[in-house]
Parts: sequence; structure tokens; C-alpha cells
Amino acid sequence: MSAFNALKQKLTVAEENLLVEFALGCSDRGLPVTHSQLANYANSLLEAQHRKDYAPVSKNWMDRFIKWHHNKLQMHWSKPLDSKHARAMNPDIVKHWFDLVKEHVTDMNILPRNIYGMDESGFPPSDQGQQRVIGRRGNRVQHKQGGADRKNVTALVTVCADGKALEPTIIFKGMNFMKKWGDNNIANASYVRL
Repeated sequence: MSAFNALKQKLTVAEENLLVEFALGCSDRGLPVTHSQLANYANSLLEAQHRKDYAPVSKNWMDRFIKWHHNKLQMHWSKPLDSKHARAMNPDIVKHWFDLVKEHVTDMNILPRNIYGMDESGFPPSDQGQQRVIGRRGNRVQHKQGGADRKNVTALVTVCADGKALEPTIIFKGMNFMKKWGDNNIANASYVRL
């Protein structure tokens, strides 16, 4: 039966495995593929195998492909990740950071109440960065790299190592500031316009 079904497949088992590994590799690198991108890659495999007289894969075929390989693949909503942040997260940089903390904080006996950390996060005005993408089964979040050159609302947060936190600051970019943007300010954040 499996031999008979293999004759009906658009791609060979080896080509399907190649397609699965391609999708997983892209996902692991922070560049997950969409349905249409994976379909284009599948069609490239078909074109290479059958020259120009091939029938391209359909959306239904892609849905069945994801379902057939459900043990490795699943659909996710992507979460934007700036390319600079993605490149910065590697073992050498992380080890170097912990070495610096040991040398300049632990070895110098700096007290937690004297250590502050500040971070900023940019938020697009809408969910323009989310897409439905294909990723590794079991992952909760699928990041997708992109540039940080879009206009964002920026939030600055400062936290002390002893657990205290300063009130956040929200930065709105633009010439005008609508008063209602400051309504429902449950964090008592200060806000500025650039």
C-alpha cells in the first residue's frame, strides 16, 4: 500500500524529507518560511525533476504536507526579532558577558541595591510584523528576523537587582501627541514625544 501511495505523491520521500529539513533549518535560523515560500521551494524541486511540464503544488497540498509531517512541523504566528538581536545571541558573546559580570560585579562585591538594568523595546503601532509561518513542532514562539527601521513606540524600563523598578517611560515618535494616548496609564509611565 505504501508503495502504491508513493506513486501518487507529487514529491518523492527523499524530496519531502529535504523540504522538511529546509523548513526546519529556516525556522532554526530565525527566517521561517510561509506557506507560499515553502510551496515555491516544492515547485522548484518539481521543476528540477520534471522540467517544465510539472503541475505546481496547491494550497491543499501544502496543508496536507504540514499535516503529514505533523511530528516535525507545525504552523506558528511569528514574533518579530530584530536582526541585530538575533546575531548577538551566540555562545561566545554570552560567555563573554558572564565573564564581565563576574569580573566587575561578583569579584568587586557590588551590592544588588547598586545594580540597575535598563532596556528598551520598540512596538509597532499595529501587528504588522506577524505572519503565519511554518516552524519546528513544540516551539511556543517562532521569531522572525527583520529590520528595526520601522516607526515604533518605544518603552524604556529600569529595574534594580534588588527587585525594585522605576516607572517606565514611553516615547512616541512624531510631531503630534494625542492626549488619549496617556489615558489608562496603569503603570504610571511618563511619556514624551520626539
